[in-house]
Amino acid sequence: ANGQFQNVYGGSNKSGSVDKVTINHNQGTTLNLFGGNNEGGNTVTTTINYLDGTTTNLYGGGNKTNSATSTIDVTNGTIANLFGGGNEAGIDDTIINIANGQFQNVYGGSNKSGTVTNTTLTVTAGNITNLYGGNNLAYADKSNVTIEDGIFKTIYGGGNEAAITNSTSLIINGGTFASNIYGGGNYGTVGQNTTVKIS
Repeated sequence: ANGQFQNVYGGSNKSGSVDKVTINHNQGTTLNLFGGNNEGGNTVTTTINYLDGTTTNLYGGGNKTNSATSTIDVTNGTIANLFGGGNEAGIDDTIINIANGQFQNVYGGSNKSGTVTNTTLTVTAGNITNLYGGNNLAYADKSNVTIEDGIFKTIYGGGNEAAITNSTSLIINGGTFASNIYGGGNYGTVGQNTTVKIS
């Protein structure tokens, strides 16, 4: 059903852990969409199938609570800020697959805080202004970005104001890029190696 929503959580509010969460977003307008919990408890596995709609902030993880694994599959839609991880929450592994859509900022990891072990981000089409393999403001261990096609302004293998403690991998097989491509971060350091492969 179509509609307008403020905050949608796949998991619990202030307590209670959840083993598996699946969210199917087919249409409608959402301000904040979280795959995980709000303020308490943990979520083990979250899956968000985003077919279409409009969302300001989409998080694969929770708001202030950790998760183990998140998978976000975007078929289409308009999303201002997409995070594989949580808002103020850590996560072990994040997977983002973008088939199409309009995006301002895409982050493989989390937003304000919370560490991420491994991010995997694959784009086959879409229009993305800024793409970051890592987090926005908190550090991640490893980031893996693969670009098959799409329209981009700037791509960072690392994070925004966030470090990568280990290494980044950026593979580009196609696409249109209006500005620059960086194997590292914007204001963030990379602890070991950056790899950029352009085919």
